[in-house]
Amino acid sequence: MRLRQRVWAQRKQRSSRQGAAVIELAFVLPLLAVLLVGIFEIGQALRITSILSEASRNACSSGSRPGCANADVTMDAQSALTNAGISAGSATITILVNGVAGNVAAAKGNDEITVVVSLPWSSVSLIRTNTFLSSGTVLSETTSMLKQG
Repeated sequence: MRLRQRVWAQRKQRSSRQGAAVIELAFVLPLLAVLLVGIFEIGQALRITSILSEASRNACSSGSRPGCANADVTMDAQSALTNAGISAGSATITILVNGVAGNVAAAKGNDEITVVVSLPWSSVSLIRTNTFLSSGTVLSETTSMLKQG
């Protein structure tokens, strides 16, 4: 009889431990979910920033070459975004010559060419909850080079 009582007591103790584990999981799981969503959002933002940086670099590089026009700069930025799988239609491409909006074809040698490529976060967010980055956030990258020739 003693053996049965001991086995019953062990089973009861195990089942109460399992209940405690379920309650602990219920408290911890939402925190882990928020952490995971944050990792996804920040990772996506870093990936998009890298793509924007490449697009602005490519566009500014072509804009600094002799014989290049604003249409070439815009086309290079849009093609870099499209190649990365991002809709170029939602991007804003700003071209500055010596800090003022202008045409790179009219720029002289050693003029500063600046290309800014911006993209609203809401158009590239993986998770549409906007937990860590608000829907009004705009990701942008800027590159400046001197006009050649």
